[in-house]
Amino acid sequence: PSNLDLINYLIGLEYSTGNVDNAVSYLDSALTYNPQSEDLLIKKASMLYDKKEYQKSQLALNALLRINPKNDKATRL
Repeated sequence: PSNLDLINYLIGLEYSTGNVDNAVSYLDSALTYNPQSEDLLIKKASMLYDKKEYQKSQLALNALLRINPKNDKATRL
């Protein structure tokens, strides 16, 4: 989980093959090592939104906006 390149690859692989739950699980693991990662938080929020888990998606967005209130992707989502 501490290797961002590898974790991003695994997240993308799981997501592209329809294993969104596994992708979110990888994101959660990575966020324990990189809790301030805007990239990971926006990916998590987007995937949860796609799964129609709107409350969880909003929590990820809120965490991201606390880090960077001007994040364009977060405000659009």
